[in-house]
Amino acid sequence: MKKFTMLFTAVFLLSGFIFGQEKVTPGITLTGYGKVVVLPLIKAGDEDAQTGIGTTWKDAPHTAVTIEGKSTNVGFKIDLAARAKPGSPPNNAPISYSPKEFSFGTNDFAEVYITPFNWLRLDVGKFNSDVFRGKVADSYWGNFVGKTGNEDYIFTRIKSGILDDDYYGSLLSLTPVEGLTIGGYINFGRTDNYGITGFGTAADAYSENIQIAAGYQIKDIGLVRAQYVGKGEILKSAWLPFNGQRIEAAFALTAVKDWTFDLGIKIPFGDEKTYDFAGSVGVNGRINKIALLARIDSRFAEDSKSLDVFLEPGYNLSFGTVNLPIDLDLDFENSDNTNFGLGLGIKKRFSNGAVGVAFTVRELINNDSGPTIAIPVALEYWF
Repeated sequence: MKKFTMLFTAVFLLSGFIFGQEKVTPGITLTGYGKVVVLPLIKAGDEDAQTGIGTTWKDAPHTAVTIEGKSTNVGFKIDLAARAKPGSPPNNAPISYSPKEFSFGTNDFAEVYITPFNWLRLDVGKFNSDVFRGKVADSYWGNFVGKTGNEDYIFTRIKSGILDDDYYGSLLSLTPVEGLTIGGYINFGRTDNYGITGFGTAADAYSENIQIAAGYQIKDIGLVRAQYVGKGEILKSAWLPFNGQRIEAAFALTAVKDWTFDLGIKIPFGDEKTYDFAGSVGVNGRINKIALLARIDSRFAEDSKSLDVFLEPGYNLSFGTVNLPIDLDLDFENSDNTNFGLGLGIKKRFSNGAVGVAFTVRELINNDSGPTIAIPVALEYWF
């Protein structure tokens, strides 16, 4: 039986190598993506009016180019960006970073990958994998009217270096049958002065710094996925309201033309858990000229039970899409944290970019010093 199993495995691997490999013409591509938000005016309560610059996701301006080399079996990807060190993410600030600590270096990607078979891929380095991540994003104007969640609130992406940009990991991806993808991720640490700086012991790396996910694409229906996230410190993010050891599950419905519905839950466990349950649902789509982006993000803990409701209806006109972002942030344990914001924006898409401008107001209630008023102007490119 053992010999038969070994022979079957060898034949299976060899057949995948000989018959299943999709040929890729070797080459190098150059692409780019960037986004910057200029604030000619932002006034927080009774403070003096200010100017500012950042992005729509509370960070420094993002300008990057990506170099990727591809072949049938081996490739690499480097994402180079001008960037500033992220600052602390205060609840009441639409942008946050440290402009004095500015540099040029690798951003989301600095990796090598190998695909010995069509159904097997190994990524090593710094990278993002959005195969399983939530499928409904946040809005251009969400952080200017409230505390809107992003795709990770629905289902957390596999991302090396969440805690620190200089940490590196490895992702083994399998597609054993059509529609099914399995990913096993481990973060090993980082290199430092030609030595190795780990994040704990080897036992910690293999038991705590791991993320194991699986997803199945149901033809013409949607994507179902689940994952386990370890408790390692390196997997935590100050920008997300959920961290630590947890199980996640999500389902994205794509059966309706031009619409995506995505629902995700997170159930933490272990002695270090800081919340009891988190769940998010997102909807994005359009009917003729009418568009809608909607999100409900919840987090329940012993001392806080919060629910954020975001709606952004839109209407396509000849000169762009007009949007009305509305955000209601509810805290059922502490009504002083409940707040409300809204705005009016317009966005114009081009073949390789977009521009948008809005007038937004946030913290309309429970704010003794008055609301925060902003006029964000967003510029975006992709090549």
